Amino acid sequence: MRRMAIWLGLLAVVAWGVAWAQESVTTGSIFGKVVDPQGAPLPGATVTATSETGVKRSAVTDANGEFSIPFLTPGRYDVEVRLEGFAPFKAPVTLSLGQRITLNVTLQPGAEVVVTAAPVVDITATTAGTTVTDELMRSVPVGRTFSAVTYISPQVVTGPAAVGAPNPSIAGATGLENTYIVDGVNITNAAYGALGSYSIVLGSLGTGINFDYVKEVQVKTGGYEAEFGEALGGVINVITKSGGNTFTGDVFGYIQPKALEAKREHIQLVQVPEVYTIGTQQFDVGFDAGGKLVQDKLFWFLAFDPTWNQVERVAPPGFPLSPCGPEEQFCEKSGHTTTRRIYNYAGKLTFNVNPNHILEVSLFGDPGVGDKGLWRDESFLRDIQANVEEALRFGGHNQVGRWTGMFGSNVLVEAQVANHFDETTEKDYANIESIIDLRTTPSRLYGGLGFASVDKNRNLQGALKLTYIVPNLAGRHEFKIGGNFQRLEYEHTTNYTGEKHCFQFYDAATGTIKEKCTTTGNIIRWRTFNSGICTALGFSRPCARVDLRRNRVSPNTLEVSTDYLNFFAQDSWSILPNLTLKLGVRWERQHLKGAGDLAQEVTLSNNWSPRVGFVWDFLNDRKGKIYAYYGRFYEKIPLDAVFRSLSSEESIDIFSAAPLNADPFAWLDYITNLSLQYAAIEYGATPTIWCDGKSFIDKATGQEVSDEPWCKGVKMKAQHVHEFTVGFERQVFEDIVVSARYQRRWIGQVIEDTQLNTAQDIFVTGESQSGLPVDFGTFVVTNPSAKYVCNPGDDVKFYDPSLGVVLGCSSPGQLFPDPKRDYNAFELAVTKRFSKNWQVQAAYRYATLRGHYSGLYFPEYGQSDPNITALYDFPQNDNIMGFTYIDGPLPGERLHVARIFGSYSFNFGLNLGVGLSVESGTPLAPNGCITLYGCGMRYLQKRGTGIQTPEGKLVKRTETIFNADVHADYTFKLGGGRRLALVVDAFNIFNRQAATNYQQNVELEMLEFEETGAPTNPDYGRVTRRSAPFALRLGLRFSW
Repeated sequence: MRRMAIWLGLLAVVAWGVAWAQESVTTGSIFGKVVDPQGAPLPGATVTATSETGVKRSAVTDANGEFSIPFLTPGRYDVEVRLEGFAPFKAPVTLSLGQRITLNVTLQPGAEVVVTAAPVVDITATTAGTTVTDELMRSVPVGRTFSAVTYISPQVVTGPAAVGAPNPSIAGATGLENTYIVDGVNITNAAYGALGSYSIVLGSLGTGINFDYVKEVQVKTGGYEAEFGEALGGVINVITKSGGNTFTGDVFGYIQPKALEAKREHIQLVQVPEVYTIGTQQFDVGFDAGGKLVQDKLFWFLAFDPTWNQVERVAPPGFPLSPCGPEEQFCEKSGHTTTRRIYNYAGKLTFNVNPNHILEVSLFGDPGVGDKGLWRDESFLRDIQANVEEALRFGGHNQVGRWTGMFGSNVLVEAQVANHFDETTEKDYANIESIIDLRTTPSRLYGGLGFASVDKNRNLQGALKLTYIVPNLAGRHEFKIGGNFQRLEYEHTTNYTGEKHCFQFYDAATGTIKEKCTTTGNIIRWRTFNSGICTALGFSRPCARVDLRRNRVSPNTLEVSTDYLNFFAQDSWSILPNLTLKLGVRWERQHLKGAGDLAQEVTLSNNWSPRVGFVWDFLNDRKGKIYAYYGRFYEKIPLDAVFRSLSSEESIDIFSAAPLNADPFAWLDYITNLSLQYAAIEYGATPTIWCDGKSFIDKATGQEVSDEPWCKGVKMKAQHVHEFTVGFERQVFEDIVVSARYQRRWIGQVIEDTQLNTAQDIFVTGESQSGLPVDFGTFVVTNPSAKYVCNPGDDVKFYDPSLGVVLGCSSPGQLFPDPKRDYNAFELAVTKRFSKNWQVQAAYRYATLRGHYSGLYFPEYGQSDPNITALYDFPQNDNIMGFTYIDGPLPGERLHVARIFGSYSFNFGLNLGVGLSVESGTPLAPNGCITLYGCGMRYLQKRGTGIQTPEGKLVKRTETIFNADVHADYTFKLGGGRRLALVVDAFNIFNRQAATNYQQNVELEMLEFEETGAPTNPDYGRVTRRSAPFALRLGLRFSW
């Protein structure tokens, strides 16, 4: 009853007035005051804002002379103020997403119209970021999708911490820590935190929303109001176009042909040779149009933009799928082309019920298909093409309904209900085992794809928001409260290609023979094995090791879910006309629900986020501000962690020895031979411990399980970051704004899965400090910190006699340090909105990123498993983890970033644009391997130490990326408002293909580097990736 009362109370708060935020995520607003020449307020004045499409919104000043016109679509407005006996006043206003323009007007007696430029600085906001208008997108060289547009911001960077180009690193975070919002809908992938439909193998395949029907893209990089949360990185907010009284539209087509792309430089690798990209090609053709159904009342907008993306690649010389023989160094002959088709669409209805109430319905999506072909680079290294071909279905659909209303001049309300769905489905592939043979150089791959998956994500979301303005209460207050609820579901199917088998193996703990049957196919790896086990089993040394790896024995399809709830309250208190205090707080709760026989449920609640700051209009002219801000931001845990650690994910590993030259296809003979098996590991047979301070029932045994002693008294708190920002902004000319700011972000708590036995004890000695047998310990999801300490004798406390092994604290010492990710950035920027034929956005950012924890993505290991990466799987109290937990420059650190994007339009129809981007390199250091895990798991020298190239050169950072891009379009005026534009964009005009990544792994197996004192990986120090070559894009756009 008590819990029900709490929920009813919360729902009552929502129903009473859950909030209009500082600004809606889809609109902006114009507020102000009208006075006479003596400064006395003028009630009854009519203020009208007319949009580019002819839609008018009006307000009448109250007794204090104040007016407000909220919920305006971003864009240009002509604002007019009229009152009998005074000259009309006019001002052009350009409004951005979330921006509030303060327009204070002094009416003069007479009849002559007064025209004044409106201020462009929002003197009420602490939010930092970059706003890109449709006018800038069309006039400068940028990629076609909105995610490509975000790179105009200097806080948005590529590199190891990014997860492909659609998921950039923002403000020091990794690419899985951003939030993506389109037309008010949160389209962030529920499972991984990426953009739209996402696969850990194929990356982000959506969203293909192209900029032709986007009105504005906003990148929030800090200083968020209490309305915004969930993101530890940035918030990317996109609004599509809307209809109006004027019938407008475009028909367009763009092509970026392979024939006009420069040849890529080759990557010279030995162990895993380069799959060479011969070329890429993009093509899209579509339309957008909008107009009225009822004058000033009902408007419509439609857009459709089918897009084709093609990539041609070729297998390395000498491989079965290559047209080139082994005697050739590189292969550039005709390869295999894969084609992705995306059917982008959008539709919107806007109903102005009356001047104070608006209803809007919006639909948009990016469903797509991938034709059957070779979608993965590793598929080109296989033996038979038909065995690794697959088809794809991906993309998403979104629906949103929104009501915005104004009651009197003091109360504003916004309500919204939305639904997001996305999927990534791999299909039509051969059901054949995947065999990876690492005994040769180069490695050889046989059989089928191996891992394939089906991912479906849903997010049903709703928000209700309200603000109440109190003009005279020790200053002016805008009290705001609000709430948001999201129900997220993730359905995942894990498939390993091949036949299902039942395997027997020897359980060393119980001395019995067990049998487990797989629910999917199998992945098999062969390695050279230089161990005494070879001779013990009757083989010469070295022999071969054959591994059956992580093969599922539990159901391979599960659906997990989470309920996320937040409330916020905020006061924007103008204690003086030019000084505003921002006082806010946000409360968040997330309930995680697993699935399957081992399902658990965990709740992270009472996550309070203070948001405080001030904004000072230091010259009291509404043209500049000094501001400061502190905030805390909590993570919304992606559902991949729920699927993998709160659900049934049981699998087995079996390891057998074999002759060094054993036939790779004879794997089953050795795996099923009990006399040749030397190890077997069961994963997920017991639940993962979550340190939430509560015991749970193990559904497999029916027994109650406590989280002690594994949690060592730690009650887990939600992952979060802190931020402090101080900045300056000043309008120096009519429409030029200069700004400077300092931003610091640092990690508060981290949620990660941990394991308390050392790698040395597990893989080398096999014994704990007291001589007890050691295997993998119990995995524990917690807040790793310096509080985790094992004392002498603790291994005895963690010994489980039923299993015959120590489950934690195999060696004494401090297990983990306090997590650290510390981002410090200084930024200078100059911005000019389009006027007098030109516009520019220019910025320089210097930033350091130090620590040992990169974020929800583990870049050194290439792992997309938020909150359950392998970083803390082995403690630091042995020599094997080396410098892994020693703080230094993180992989995502780019010290210098500079961006300049601008354009100039000549009066005779020619527009020229330029884009210059510089990103300094990212730090490098030698990495090593961990048995069963692979490489990239441990640092063998301090971060940023550098690596040795095969030529003996010490390289401390990757090369600086410098891109110079140009744009030109010429518009023919056809009369009647019709226009035809020819468009050309040239990217990387100097064709500088920078080395953006190097092979940092010095070994192929754990401890090889320590044993030999020299690199054993033949690719160590070699370039593994380069930036894109020169490319040309041609376009044609007809507008009316």
